[in-house]
Amino acid sequence: MNSFKIKNISAFSISLGGSSSYWENYKNDQNSLQTARFVMKKGWQTVYANNVESVIIRVELDDGTIGWGEPNTPIAPEVVTLLVNKVVSEIVIDKEFKNIQEVSSFIYKLQSGRGYFAGYWQDVIAAIDIAIWDAIGKRDKFRVFEKINFSPQNTFPVYLSGLRQSSLKKRKEKLISMMDDGLQGVKIFLNGEISECINEIKELKKSAYNIKDFMVDMLWSCDYETAKNLKLILEELEVKFLECPLQPEDLKGHIDLVKEKGTKIAIGEHFRSKIQILEWLKNKALDIFQPDIGRTGITGFVDMKKECDKYAIPITIHMGNGLSVFQAATLSCAASYSQTFLQEFQEGLANQFIENNNSTLKYKQGNIMSSTLYGIGVNDKEIYDLIEKKGLKN
Repeated sequence: MNSFKIKNISAFSISLGGSSSYWENYKNDQNSLQTARFVMKKGWQTVYANNVESVIIRVELDDGTIGWGEPNTPIAPEVVTLLVNKVVSEIVIDKEFKNIQEVSSFIYKLQSGRGYFAGYWQDVIAAIDIAIWDAIGKRDKFRVFEKINFSPQNTFPVYLSGLRQSSLKKRKEKLISMMDDGLQGVKIFLNGEISECINEIKELKKSAYNIKDFMVDMLWSCDYETAKNLKLILEELEVKFLECPLQPEDLKGHIDLVKEKGTKIAIGEHFRSKIQILEWLKNKALDIFQPDIGRTGITGFVDMKKECDKYAIPITIHMGNGLSVFQAATLSCAASYSQTFLQEFQEGLANQFIENNNSTLKYKQGNIMSSTLYGIGVNDKEIYDLIEKKGLKN
């Protein structure tokens, strides 16, 4: 890759508004907190926005090429907007960089001495990194997933991330419908109640008999004994993995839990850099690693995957709450290697973005078809339309 300068960089806060929601209709009667902007669900500790919110980053290179980025920042994305527009833009514009990786390293070191190893500063780095990969891909005419080049896939299978219908009956109907169209796997969200977990899986398995892969995400809601017991039960139910059972900081707990009998333990969405995962890999504190591209960037993902390969830890990329640019970056990275486990896909969120569908990566019959466009595979005009309709530059 040739060197480049960033001519312009801008961030736009986005809110889809209206009825857009990460949770759709799931457990609407089980809110433990509800404000004008935020919601929390009973049994879970993480806050969510009532409507889908994010931030889109636009980078223009010195030759006029445009690239788009988006972090996974569902809460207060205006913080990233401010940091990009009022801080980072002033420092990086017109500075020459030898390669993409140098940009992330440069921005990281601007604040690492002050302890900004995670959080919104890392969201900024991830979003800008994605945007520059997109721009350089367009400039140099390559598709990102092929340039990463672990083992590029033009088509790969995915699992449905969450059944968010309001009742078990409706969740069954949704899963059966997607199963009949070729879906192979599903992950369900549960809140630490083992009896509820067992009943939900058994009922879904009974109805959606051709779904081969079931996964369970506890969203950090288990104590150790609950996770230990659930791990055994889920193995008996042939569940592929248990995701995020314990607190995300609990290295010792995860080390011990992985040693217990039962299904595999999958974590990783909260890590931002290779440095953060080294102790977890060395101590075998996870069976499956789930990086989130909206928090690691593409450069960070590549670094993390190389480390995981050293320890023979398989990767299945996390896909959280984001718009189509984030989804395109995620699926571009997923297309760069041959999956041991199915790739996560937020079908419900993707359907909400049909009118703002910036990505040419398409879902069909349980698979993602990779984009033919250069970069991460997003359409410039449609992103401009999204910003014009839903965006506010801060």
